[in-house]
Amino acid sequence: MDTTSKWYEDPVYIKMCDNPDIQEVAIKRVKRDNGWLRASAVGEIANATAKNGEVFTFYLGTWLPYQHQLQGMVYRYPDESDNLWTTFNGIYDFVMQSPVLRNRYASQFTSMEQLWLAFVMKEKFNKTWTGTEWK
Repeated sequence: MDTTSKWYEDPVYIKMCDNPDIQEVAIKRVKRDNGWLRASAVGEIANATAKNGEVFTFYLGTWLPYQHQLQGMVYRYPDESDNLWTTFNGIYDFVMQSPVLRNRYASQFTSMEQLWLAFVMKEKFNKTWTGTEWK
């Protein structure tokens, strides 16, 4: 995993996030919380805070979810105290025991953000990353 660049500067992660399925999640969350509290931008990166305090990072208008936001999308049992462990087991199965491992699918991801996003897309939308797009 590359730790020299910032996750929000990763061109592959930005491209992976630039799809309607993920972008709709941000829109629904902000609408649910009745809009934005404040926003700031530095160059191509913008941060916005929803009225509930949740922070969203955007690159040229594309929402780039933080890891905890991705993990929150796939918690298996949100009302149980062990939801983190059930989610961890889910991603473990995705990486280690999934049929897609046979073609080393997970090895193409170079950051935890990319890996978690791939897991979310498979779990929520049954899509896999081809290296250039979601199918």
